[in-house]
Amino acid sequence: MLGLKLKSAATYMSPLGPRPRTEDKVRAAMAALRDHEKRLAHEFWASLPPPAAPPKPPPAPETKGPGPAPFTGAFAALGWRRS
Repeated sequence: MLGLKLKSAATYMSPLGPRPRTEDKVRAAMAALRDHEKRLAHEFWASLPPPAAPPKPPPAPETKGPGPAPFTGAFAALGWRRS
């Protein structure tokens, strides 16, 4: 299909989005599948469920003014000495 320049064979879908397919990549994939240990590793990774979508970050707090005053005694409270 690649040799015939079919558009459907030009790309493949990956977890990172569509990627270009080349004859070299197809040859490398076939060689990996012929190796029993590599094939077993690929089958293991392919059998895992896809990761859940990361949680949405909380909305940014509305800032009205400079915010709370800094804790000026923080260093002393933690046992730090300023030199």
